[in-house]
Amino acid sequence: MKKITLLLLIIVTLFVSSCDKFGNNFKLNGVLKGIPEGSKVLLFDRDYATAKVDTIALGVMKDGKFELKGKLKRADVYYLAIEGMEQAKQIILEKTDMVLTEDSLNPGVINIKGSPGQEDFNKMQMVIYNIEMGQQSLYPAMEQAQMTSDTRAIDSLGKLYEMGFNAIEEEIKLNAKKNPKSIISPLLILNYAYMLDPKVYKPIFDGLDETVKKTQGGIMLKEKLDILEKTAVGKKAIDITATTPDGKSVSLMQMKGKVTLIDFWASWCGPCRKENPNVLKVYNMFHDKGFNILGVSLDDKADAWKGAIMEDGLPWVHVSDLKGWQSKPAKDYAIQAIPQTILIDANGTILAKNLTSAELEAKLTQLLGK
Repeated sequence: MKKITLLLLIIVTLFVSSCDKFGNNFKLNGVLKGIPEGSKVLLFDRDYATAKVDTIALGVMKDGKFELKGKLKRADVYYLAIEGMEQAKQIILEKTDMVLTEDSLNPGVINIKGSPGQEDFNKMQMVIYNIEMGQQSLYPAMEQAQMTSDTRAIDSLGKLYEMGFNAIEEEIKLNAKKNPKSIISPLLILNYAYMLDPKVYKPIFDGLDETVKKTQGGIMLKEKLDILEKTAVGKKAIDITATTPDGKSVSLMQMKGKVTLIDFWASWCGPCRKENPNVLKVYNMFHDKGFNILGVSLDDKADAWKGAIMEDGLPWVHVSDLKGWQSKPAKDYAIQAIPQTILIDANGTILAKNLTSAELEAKLTQLLGK
C-alpha cells in the first residue's frame, strides 16, 4: 500500500470545502484509539490507470474521533491515511453513512458498519485466514522433513500445503459466483488467483454486475485477463527488450533459439531460487541442441540481482529493468506471482506455460530429442 507522509498530507490539502456546494453522498464517522489529538485524517482515491491521487475528504482527530464527508464517484476501494501512521489502509466505502472502528479482538482490522463491501471483505479475510493457519501448522513437520531429507514427507506435506492455495482459490471463485454485486470479488481474484487462467476467470468476470466491473479492481482484472488471453498458449509471444547485468540491451526475439524459456524470477523469491538448480540441469541437457533461457528478473536492486545470478551459477541471458513488480515485461505478461515460465518456439509462438522441471525436460525431449 502507498505510504503517506506528513508532507503528502499537507500537499493534498488542495481538497476544498466545495464538496458541500454539490452535496455529499457519503459520511464516514471514525472512532480510533491511540491516535494523537489533532492528527490529520485523509481519504483519497488512486486511479489505477494513471496512478493519479485524488483527495476525497480531509478531517482531524478530536477526542479519538473523526468525521469525513463528501462525494464518491462510485462504491469502491479507497485509502485512509492518518498522520503518524506509516501506511494507508484500504477501505471499502459506499454512498451512504458509515461508522469506522478498529476490531477490538483483531488490532489493525477495520470494521465499517454501513458498508456491505467491507463486511464481505472481512468475512472472506477470516475464511482465508483460517486456511492459511492450517498451512502454517504444517511448518514444523516441513522443517523436520527438510532436516532429515525425508523426500516422501517433503512431497506429501508439499501437496497438503498446495491444497491450501487451491482451497482459497475455490472460496474466491465461489464468492464471485454467488455474489456478483460484491465489490471485493475482483480484488480477491487479483490477490489470490495464482495463475489467473482466463478460461476459468473470464466467465466469472463476465458474470459480475456492471457496477463491480467499473470499480478499480474490476478494471484491473479485465486488463489482466485481456493480456493473458493475448499471451495464451498458441499465441505469439510479446517481445521483451531490457538490460543485461553488464548494461547491454537484449531483445527476446533476437536471442531466441529453437526453443526458448522465458523465466520470470527474482533474487528475493525463495521458490525461484529453490527451482534454479532444476532449471540449470535442464539447460545443460538441451542448450547445445538449441534450447535458450531468458531470465527476466523482478528485482529492484542491481546488486541483489547480479549476486543471485552468480551464487546460483545461471549461465543463460538475464535482463531486468529493476522496477520490481512494475517491470514492463511483467506487466506485458500480466505476471501475478513468481516463478512463472513461458516456453516459445523459434517463431515466437507460445508452446506451454509454467511447466515443472520434469515436464520441461519431457517437452524438450519431444521437441529436440534426447
